[in-house]
Amino acid sequence: MKRRKNVLTCSLLLVGLVVAVCLLGALGYLAYRRVLPPLIVGRRDAARPTVAILAPQHGEQVSVASNIVVQVEGRVLTGQVVLLQLWADGELVGERSGAATQLNAQWTWMPRTAGNHTLAARAYNERRDAGVAMVRVTAIEAADADRDGVPDQTDTCADHPGLLDGRLSARHGRRYIRQSRGPGSGRRLGRSR
Repeated sequence: MKRRKNVLTCSLLLVGLVVAVCLLGALGYLAYRRVLPPLIVGRRDAARPTVAILAPQHGEQVSVASNIVVQVEGRVLTGQVVLLQLWADGELVGERSGAATQLNAQWTWMPRTAGNHTLAARAYNERRDAGVAMVRVTAIEAADADRDGVPDQTDTCADHPGLLDGRLSARHGRRYIRQSRGPGSGRRLGRSR
């Protein structure tokens, strides 16, 4: 009888041990599936680059056949940005390689047709993880391509923006003088220093 009691006690202990091991295994599996992936993804996201298109802004209107300066900045918290790319309507406009936590680039792009155009910038890290930013601009046919307020038909230098009423042009450092023949005329006579 004593022997039977020992066998029963050993059997119960063995079953209890198996149940405890199964519970620990299940808890370990749940911890592995729910706790570790966010930690791993969090590390991977910290290494993934972020990218921003600084200019032009989303929704901006630009003139057809004018040079648009596109400025892009790529950053990464850990690691390095090794490549920046600019795409316009699915075509590669340019790329810049480097190796820094922040990489800046500037390209000139010209919309050849009127309508909506999508600019996409991509930044890559060493592991080829990519960050993407997009803006949509609208190209319009304009009678004033340089946006200086003087119609192209009467503008003596239609490709130089911002030259009105004797104000200094930041780009050229010269003063331009306008002749006024009444309201709406805007013909420039020449320049003065």
